[in-house]
Amino acid sequence: MFGDIGAAARTSNRKLAEADALATLRWAEQPHTTGLVWVVRATKRNRVLVARYPEVFAARFPGSSRGWVEALSTGGAPPPEPGLVWASADGSRLFAWRRQPAERPAPR
Repeated sequence: MFGDIGAAARTSNRKLAEADALATLRWAEQPHTTGLVWVVRATKRNRVLVARYPEVFAARFPGSSRGWVEALSTGGAPPPEPGLVWASADGSRLFAWRRQPAERPAPR
């Protein structure tokens, strides 16, 4: 659950920078990647929040949600861009976030 999307995003940015710095210290001689994904429980409240601000979440998480689910499930390489995936309410299953298509103006 998250209430202040902006604060949560800033915290994520800080954690990503810290993780990248730590990875650089640890594996300085080896190539490494650091990724960012939000795993959000698919509660009604969270679904409503994401649906209320689709542009904010789409801009913040442009990475492939399906790619992130695959990476988290199999240990494969993560997508290069930040992503968002849903977790079942009990946390036992991950599934892709399906972005809603942008609304089109009605034909005249």
